[in-house]
Order: sequence, then C-alpha cells, then structure tokens
Amino acid sequence: MIKQRFQQIATVLLVVILCACKKSNVENQNNESNKLVIENVHAWIGYPDSEFFPKIGNRNTDKTINYEYDNTKIVIDKDKNTVRALEPGIYNVKAKVDNQTTTFYVFGFTVDMTSSKFNTTTFDSYSTELSQKWIDEGKDNATTLFIGDSFFDKRNFWTNFDIIYSNEDALCFGIGSTTSYTWEVYLDS
Repeated sequence: MIKQRFQQIATVLLVVILCACKKSNVENQNNESNKLVIENVHAWIGYPDSEFFPKIGNRNTDKTINYEYDNTKIVIDKDKNTVRALEPGIYNVKAKVDNQTTTFYVFGFTVDMTSSKFNTTTFDSYSTELSQKWIDEGKDNATTLFIGDSFFDKRNFWTNFDIIYSNEDALCFGIGSTTSYTWEVYLDS
C-alpha cells in the first residue's frame, strides 16, 4: 500500500516537472528566437581560414555583423564569415548586430609537422610515380583527381577505375595506408 502510494506521488511529481520544463523550454525558445548566436571556432595557423555561421534564432543571417577582437592574434573576414589564426591561444570575440551582442571564442592552434603522423617515407616512391603521371597526363588543371587511402588505390582495391572512367578526364592516385596527414604533406610539396 505504501509502495503504491509512493509510486502515485512520484508519477504526479514527474508529470509536474515535465510540464514545468516544457513551459520553460517554450519560453526560452521564444526569448531566443531573435538572439544572435555564433558557436566557438577552431582555426589552425598556416591553414585555410575556418568558417563560422552567425545565426539569429535558428536561422543563418546575412546581416552585417561587426566584430571586436585582437587583430594581432586572429583575423576575421566578416563578409565571408571566416577566421584565420595568427598565433596559438584562445581569443574572445564580441559580435554586434542591430541591438544585439554576443561573444564567442576562437581557439588558435599550431600543427606539429614533425610528428610521425606526417612521415611519408613509406609512400614516397609510389608518390613520385604518381606525380610524374600527373605531369604527363593531367590537363591544364582540368583533370579530375581522386586521392585517398586504399579505397582509392588502383593497385589493390579500385582495380576497375580505368574501366569506369574510361571516357572521362580522371586519374586515380590512391595510396593504401595513407591518411589525411600524408596527403597534407603531398599537397604542400
């Protein structure tokens, strides 16, 4: 009897709590439907700029937003909504549009290219062959180039690439066991 009564009380409390939470969420959604929001951004020194997506409510905005930040540490292109890190660190950015203000952080990072992740010696011989093939067969930067790991490696996996793309201006330069770090090194060289 006591156990049943306790379960009834617990059920009533749970319903009350859920109703209160739902009401609170609806109020928060109404209050935030016009709120400027920009998520924190990660940017790497020496890499392409990182995009960010200003929103008002839950929609992207094309309004002009003004930013306040330390321009010796990061650079923001407010037309493209991108940020470039100039120094490693965590930087506070204040954004203003109309009568709204918000803040977000930019995390600037360096990349240690001496890490073993960037060691390409295992792949360099085949990479040299592929580079020569690009010079010989690539056409005015119009050739489609497939790169990647073993899934793109014609030697062992994508063996029918030349048949599939026989009527296309395409080359397949996959190298088994490579990673994005490997291709970063190759794209920079």
